[in-house]
Amino acid sequence: MTCGDTALDARLLGFMKFQEFGAHRDPHAVLTRESSSSDLRVGLIPGINARFDGRNIGASVVLRGYDLKHVWLVPRFVVGGTASADLLVTPSASRWVDWYAAVGWERALYAAPDRRGVVHELGLKFRVPVPRVARWATLGYSFGGLRLGYRANGLTDYPRVVVEIGAGVW
Repeated sequence: MTCGDTALDARLLGFMKFQEFGAHRDPHAVLTRESSSSDLRVGLIPGINARFDGRNIGASVVLRGYDLKHVWLVPRFVVGGTASADLLVTPSASRWVDWYAAVGWERALYAAPDRRGVVHELGLKFRVPVPRVARWATLGYSFGGLRLGYRANGLTDYPRVVVEIGAGVW
């Protein structure tokens, strides 16, 4: 492999070594190691996230997503001042930043228990790697995330800013 620029060659070779990629690597050994890692076993546990929804503090449970090739569909359940079941759509499960949209059915629990109906949420999600020593905080997941969004009932009723921090890629 030559491209003429020794600094670029050295940088590319360093990247290939770090990613364990190249002709000198046995892909079966890497696949065997990855499939036997503890992350895969813990990955069956859904992502549990802290959630700040307007003035309410709550949690969300995010289940495994379904790859539809161009977007991912991800089931999510939210509890706080409201309870809802959402279907979240996002174009990627691996980019460090991406948009997401969610639609679902929500019911208020405390302030206005008669308020219920369709809810939507639009925003950005940020995905960050979690160091091995801190993975206890993300239930063993290699990645954690932050979601910032706008949520409203119907088209414009009860608009609020939402922040979600937690485990997994969603």
